Amino acid sequence: MPNPFFPHHVSAVQILTSDILPWITPALLTFCPSHSPQSSQAIEANFDLCDQLVATDLDFLEETCTLIESLSLDVEDFRQELVRRQCRSGNQQVPCISAVLDFIEFGSYPDSWSNPIYDADRKAKEKAFDICKAALIKAVVEAYGEANNEEVLWNGKDQANPGGRYVSRMVDWIKQYNDAYRAGTQSSLLRDDMAICGTLSLGNLCRKGSSLLCYVNLTTHNSPLTAVDVATTLLSPPYSLATILSSESFLGRSVDIKLKHGVLGLLKHVASFSKLSPLVPATLGSVNAVPVIVASGILDEKSDVMAEIVQLSAIGVTKHLCNANRKWFNRNLDLASYH
Repeated sequence: MPNPFFPHHVSAVQILTSDILPWITPALLTFCPSHSPQSSQAIEANFDLCDQLVATDLDFLEETCTLIESLSLDVEDFRQELVRRQCRSGNQQVPCISAVLDFIEFGSYPDSWSNPIYDADRKAKEKAFDICKAALIKAVVEAYGEANNEEVLWNGKDQANPGGRYVSRMVDWIKQYNDAYRAGTQSSLLRDDMAICGTLSLGNLCRKGSSLLCYVNLTTHNSPLTAVDVATTLLSPPYSLATILSSESFLGRSVDIKLKHGVLGLLKHVASFSKLSPLVPATLGSVNAVPVIVASGILDEKSDVMAEIVQLSAIGVTKHLCNANRKWFNRNLDLASYH
């Protein structure tokens, strides 16, 4: 017998919407050093109470990151509002996406976790915290891949930071990793997660840019933008990412395949504009992109599914560049043969 309270013709209702963003996002900032309260002796004075508070904070953080990740993956409106909504940080309103990026970059384990009483479960707490960052990185990458977000994530008028602050920040994350790698920073301190986020996000922006980057602002009569602007901006000063992305830091044989996935995906999307802008094949050719990819070992025979995905990106880079210029193809084929 049909349930009168749940008629069969009633569709499922999404309970959580983007309206929750201003309420849950500020919780991320409490784990950033500039916002975290100073440690005190309260934990020794009343351990049971403080232990409950610490557990509650972590539970709330995990729930917040899970919601942002899952809704960003599944709901278009949530991806759009993630870069448009504002949340409160102290006495200021900040974009929710900026709060997420701040947590990814600056979020750290609370001082209270260093207390000896947490020695037994500190590793579990730290692992849960790291999983939260990974969840938000997925959300950021999805937001950068949302076609309707380019008008917010891309700012062609910003002379100081070409492409705007959100493009500049992803470039900074890539460069920070490169600098740390070249300086011989300990592997535990290398922020490859930020480099992966930066390459995947910029790759998505470049890939999805063909829709709203053609947007014309009729009120200011701006000339129309095209997705090729993203590619040329990333390859041009002050960013000049071609040299960095083709370096040992990102395409060395020992580099983790997840990072190579982000790098080669970004290079593939940039290279796809080789026929639209002579700058693209010229710049990637000047850094011997194809020989470097061959030397990276990614095209070696592998059985790993992830490796096959990355190999397709590597093949895509080569295909786009070679289709753009036959002379370029012959020159780089000769260089690649030495590897």
